[in-house]
Amino acid sequence: MRLLTVLLLLFSGIASAATPEAPLSCVKSDQSFKAFLSRFTDDIAFQRSRLVLPLVSRFGDYEMGLQKVELLSRPNIEKLKDLLIYSRAELKKLNLAQSVLLLQKDRYAEMYQANAGEADDTRLLYKFRNVSGCWFLEETHDRSL
Repeated sequence: MRLLTVLLLLFSGIASAATPEAPLSCVKSDQSFKAFLSRFTDDIAFQRSRLVLPLVSRFGDYEMGLQKVELLSRPNIEKLKDLLIYSRAELKKLNLAQSVLLLQKDRYAEMYQANAGEADDTRLLYKFRNVSGCWFLEETHDRSL
């Protein structure tokens, strides 16, 4: 009986850790992923309103076994001064390119920001999910060197 109780407590802890902090909703559906992304990269208030919380944040290269994973809560994210993703102006200034790697219309998207030139020290992957017509960032992965 004790084992069953321990297993139930353990499982409930894992399930609650995976549960979003708040329901995912927005006032107005996005016209397209492109329109959403344009606003998301330039507007910090809008960006903070479109996150799956806790936000999964990965660092390092999983292929080399050098990966760290954090779950960022709203208070952790609010402490950040900068946007979670480079804006169009910052991309240009830093000579970074942005591309959508995978787009399943109205479901899921992956977007990549990386060096546009010879250097390869910046490699950022962002994963988005569409919920009831609204796009949300659910994971970041910084594979920068």
